[in-house]
Amino acid sequence: MEKRKSQVDKYTQNKRKKSRITVCLLIALLVMTALSMLIGQYGISPIEAIKILSGMQSATDSEIQTLSSIMLNIRLPRTIAAILIGGALAVAGITYQCVFRNVLVSQDVLGVSTGACTGAAVAIILDLSTYYIQGFSFATGMLSVAIVFLLAKIIKTEKTLSLILAGILVSGLMSSVLGYIKYTANPETHLQSIVFWTMGDLSSISMKQIYQVAIPMIVCLVLIYLNRWKLNFFCFSDGEASNIGFNIRVYRILFLVCSTVLVSVAVSISGSIGWIGLVIPQLVRTLIGTDNTDTVGLSFIMGASFLLLMDVINRLISTAELPISILTGMVGTPIFVICLLLKQRGEKLARYDKG
Repeated sequence: MEKRKSQVDKYTQNKRKKSRITVCLLIALLVMTALSMLIGQYGISPIEAIKILSGMQSATDSEIQTLSSIMLNIRLPRTIAAILIGGALAVAGITYQCVFRNVLVSQDVLGVSTGACTGAAVAIILDLSTYYIQGFSFATGMLSVAIVFLLAKIIKTEKTLSLILAGILVSGLMSSVLGYIKYTANPETHLQSIVFWTMGDLSSISMKQIYQVAIPMIVCLVLIYLNRWKLNFFCFSDGEASNIGFNIRVYRILFLVCSTVLVSVAVSISGSIGWIGLVIPQLVRTLIGTDNTDTVGLSFIMGASFLLLMDVINRLISTAELPISILTGMVGTPIFVICLLLKQRGEKLARYDKG
């Protein structure tokens, strides 16, 4: 009886802990959203921002018109894009890690990001408009994954391993093609744009681009979120999952397709942004554990907050902004190492308690 009571108390404490962490992360997301709207080369006070967003500000002053244009045409789409892209990459990352049963897997495991960047580079070389760059990027990202699935059928080994191996092959191929495009690109007109695209950029995203990607992003995020608890079944082998009545083949395809669309769509408007799909899931698991009923939603919130934070820092450190992947890598690397050390420490303590 006492043991059962202890288990109930432990469950209640964990639930309260998760609730507190969720509230803190939501507050952090709201704070980072506000800072993203206010901070930049032109400082805007909270009162001015509220008046501009609500339409209460008078448009007679030229300075006010300038601030209004900056907020509505630059900072608002940039903030929304950071939330959607950061959250989408984090959710895609944790989904890939569950499906492939490997916590070191990132959002580029199937070569999506590299393929999407290759398509964007082709469009840039051809001097196509932003709309076509976005379309080429999405199309080649999805094409890369289609090739991965075809190769996985040829490779005669365990399903998840064959997908990982095929992803490495396709990613290497796309990297070679992208390298050749960079080598032959005109350094005065094309090369800088290609390099900047492959390292991520949020500064030039417009509301029109967000409208184009919002529906597929939201649909895939909702599908993953509604089925998030089924990710827990991937901790079993395919045979064990089938024996308990879980159709692992169908859900593997569902989760992989949704995650791939999320990454392709995100890269198509922002370029390749690394580390989010690898670091954020590790950090979330360190905070609340491995139950995917909780980790998927919190991954979105934390991924969005993290990318907003990196974007705000990017604006503060220099007027000539860095590619965003430089910052996510510099900050994400120590976070990843700390999470691994904390995990190892937790495992040692667990073994000590059992002993």
